[in-house]
Parts: sequence; C-alpha cells; structure tokens
Amino acid sequence: MPKKMNKFKLYCQALLDQGYVLLIYLVIMAFLLILWHLYTLPKVVLGDVLRFSSLFILIIWLYFATKIYRRILWLQKLRNLQELDDQDFKGLLDQAYYQAMRHYQLDYLELMQKVSQKETARSDYLRLWSHEIKTPLTALNLLAQANEQLDATSVQQQLRQANYQLEMLLTNERLADFNHDLAFNKLDLGELVKQQIHKCAPLCIQKDIRIKVELVSVKVISDAKWLGFVIEQLLLNAIKYSPSHRQITFKWQDETLILQDQGIGIVASDLPRIFEAGFTGQNGRIYGSATGMGLFMVKKVCQALEIKLEITSVLKQGTCVALSLKKDLLLK
Repeated sequence: MPKKMNKFKLYCQALLDQGYVLLIYLVIMAFLLILWHLYTLPKVVLGDVLRFSSLFILIIWLYFATKIYRRILWLQKLRNLQELDDQDFKGLLDQAYYQAMRHYQLDYLELMQKVSQKETARSDYLRLWSHEIKTPLTALNLLAQANEQLDATSVQQQLRQANYQLEMLLTNERLADFNHDLAFNKLDLGELVKQQIHKCAPLCIQKDIRIKVELVSVKVISDAKWLGFVIEQLLLNAIKYSPSHRQITFKWQDETLILQDQGIGIVASDLPRIFEAGFTGQNGRIYGSATGMGLFMVKKVCQALEIKLEITSVLKQGTCVALSLKKDLLLK
C-alpha cells in the first residue's frame, strides 16, 4: 500500500511539473463532457445553443483579431525604423535636437525679457529716487547758506522727506523677493492703524489735518510690517493731497478697512492707471514730489497679503480706499 501511494504522489508531481500537459488533459475532458451533454439535448435546444455559441465565438475572434492587427502595425513601425539608414537616423536626431534647443531658447529669451523689464523698472526708479532725494538735500543746503542758525522744524521736515525717500528705495529693493520676508501673525488692526497715524503725526500737525478713527478692536492674521507699510503709504497720500484743515477717517465696515479723505481727488481718466509703476497722473504733475511708485508697491504688497485693494475718487471731493481681507484671515 505505501508503495502504491508513493507512485500516485510521483504521478501527481509529474503532472504538476508538466503544467501544460495537465491543462491539455483538462481541456480535452471538458470538450468531451460538452459533446456528451449536447448529444443528450433535444434538437431545438441544441440549435439555440449552437447559435449562441457561434455569436460568442465571433465576438472572441474579433477581439483577438483586433489585438493581432495592432501587433502587426507595431511590428511594421519597428521594421520601418530598423530599415532607416544612418543618414535618415541622423536627420531625425538633428531634428529632435533642434526642437529641444529651440524650446530652451524660447524659455531663455522669455526669462531674459522678464529680467530686462525688472532691471529697467529698477533703473527708472533709481533715477526718480535720485531726483527726489535732491529736493530735501537742496533745501537743507539753502537753509544752511541763508541762516547761521537753522530752524529746527524746517530741518526736521526736510530730514523726514529724505528719510522717507530712502525708505521707499529700500522697500522697492526688498519687494524683488519679499515673499521670504513675510511673517503672518495675529495682530490688532486698530493698534496697527494707530501706529501709522503716530508716525505721520508731524505732517498732520503741519497741515492741521484731523484724523478720525472709527475702528473697534479687529483681530486679523497678516504681516504687521508689510500691512503697516500699506496703511502708511495710503495715509501719506491722503495727507499729501488734502488741503489744510481737512479730515481723514479710518473705519471698519463690512469686513473692510476704509480710509476716506477730503482731498483733491483723482481725475477719472487717471484712476485705471494709478497702480502702474512710475505713473504720477495729473496730481503728480501739478503738486510735484511724486515718483509714481507708492501705489504700485502698495498693490504688489496687497496681492501677497491676499488683500483686495479698491480706490474710488471724486475730483475736488476726496478719495476712498478700501482694503478687504479674506474671511479666513479675520478672527472673531
């Protein structure tokens, strides 16, 4: 008995080792069983089975015929490629190389154009800045020549102007890559506004301009330095283009910080271009001391801080600036 069992195991092991033999055996047995089963069926049922089977076989044949046709096309393409002589193959390589180099050349030219535009803008601003910084320095020189003892108020005024122009130059340089300088933190918008008002207080006193703050404690998430820069620039513009004895108002309305002045306003034709670099408009030409870079930088900073900036103005009535922060940057 054990010997017979061992022989049976060896036989099964041999069948498993020859898997394809076992598969053929099973297919033949299944085919014989199907024939036997069909022989026992009535002729009507047998006809239905054959018709269904023929349709199924036709679908299977079309499927495999499609795969075979695709394989033939692939082999044909491979054969054509292999039949290319060295000259043709070299031509294909040259063409691919030319296309790749053309692509890189276009990318390089586009990059160089952007760099050139930035350098041109930087050069233009340096030229404007050098002109503006001469104004307070010239004034200080004239004061020194005309008086042995200088008036402290006049000196401080000219020094503030020179310091402002220097800060604008440094800010413009930092704007080239200021995204790395951003630090978003929780801050009190009302306190930030008060800090900028305190910085501009000497100018307000000089022109007798009153600043009214209708701003409750509003908590936001933003960068204190750059948001402060935006508020300061907008406030300086409001003071600069407001006649004496007027009022500037800060208020919080509909989740928007609004700065409203009673200044000279902006010409309607200038409004679409006020954020362009170097654009001074009619006010800049009339009142002078304008580089046209303040609002350009303000707009750029607002975009980085995700603040929507809108300016509306009526000539000889005043200007309204709205700073709308994203809702997810507002804290309750």
